[in-house]
Amino acid sequence: MSKTGSISIDQAYEFCATFKRRGGSTDLLQELIDNNQKMTETVAIARDATILKKYKVARLILGDNFISPEEDMAKKFNVSYTKEQREHFGDTLPNVGILRELRRHNIALIPGPRKELNLFGVYEIDGDLFSHFFVDDVHGFVREDSDVEVVEGGGWIAIRKTPHQDSFSKEWVEQRSVLSENEYIPNVTQVAYAIAIYYKVNGICLFSGSSARCASVVGNGHVTINVSKVNGMDRFLISTCPDTVIDNEIGATSAWRL
Repeated sequence: MSKTGSISIDQAYEFCATFKRRGGSTDLLQELIDNNQKMTETVAIARDATILKKYKVARLILGDNFISPEEDMAKKFNVSYTKEQREHFGDTLPNVGILRELRRHNIALIPGPRKELNLFGVYEIDGDLFSHFFVDDVHGFVREDSDVEVVEGGGWIAIRKTPHQDSFSKEWVEQRSVLSENEYIPNVTQVAYAIAIYYKVNGICLFSGSSARCASVVGNGHVTINVSKVNGMDRFLISTCPDTVIDNEIGATSAWRL
């Protein structure tokens, strides 16, 4: 979007379309044309309204599996995204066809944080969700690679709410092979962030009763998340599992490329 005081052709078209739908007068239109600053501000308001309409459609399709940057994140976490980030969320929201695919595959659409977070940052969202924050080898992994194993800020995360249904009873290489070209295995910080945000908004813990490998590597294996009941409440444990281990209770996490 252009800077204040200058509007693009796309902005002008977007404004005129909204202006016409709302029955604006020619006198008002001329006033806006003569006042570039006011025109820019009016287009920005129309753009924000368009984004909110997109979010309403996403909510209709995905239900609670859609978490809005404008409502859920602001109300639950007091997160204030930048103007550019809000526009980016609106511009990159998947279209209706993809949203329906996400619903069919039981995938939640979650906005990333305002700025990138490592696992320690995710812990600060809700430390009570962690059964044990780290086992020894994972602790070393996080301390050494905290600049790599992050969840990036300002973008969407589309994550399957349970382990991939075809990934159980397989070693790591086989688990990767069951994913479609649209899927990837997310790192442990992305998974932990999705679990924490979804739980805080909806009161439901993703991966409940499940164990699943993530893309993060420790030694000869990949990091796993294990979600189980502790004193009647869902809590997740971050641990490791050798890549060659085959277990009918260990699947793989899965996220969609958007």
